Amino acid sequence: MSPRILVVDDEPVLAYSLVSMLEQAGFAVVGPAATVDQALGLIAAEGCDAAILDFLLRDGNSAPVAEMLRRLGKPFLVLSGVVDQLPAGYSCCKVLSKPIRADVLLTAVRDCFPPVDPSTVGA
Repeated sequence: MSPRILVVDDEPVLAYSLVSMLEQAGFAVVGPAATVDQALGLIAAEGCDAAILDFLLRDGNSAPVAEMLRRLGKPFLVLSGVVDQLPAGYSCCKVLSKPIRADVLLTAVRDCFPPVDPSTVGA
């Protein structure tokens, strides 16, 4: 089963570009969500294994989403155009600047998960 990645970004073109990149790389995508409320609703209804969060959203910043993911023990990374405005609470996650190349983003997402031991696959 593919890891499920929640995409939270309020820029529709970028959000769907992220969805496309992730799906082409074999990830399952939850969302995208453009607001904090949408993101929290998706986490509650569908869950996720990790997330990509924009910091500034239509209805505020993504801090409540980050806090929920922290409580659930889910890794996340921040992809934002305002990385210099992030509060200290984001120091625990990887922070990437927009715009970003697909290979850099996909490497960061893959790094959210422990490496798979081939000898245990199918065991």
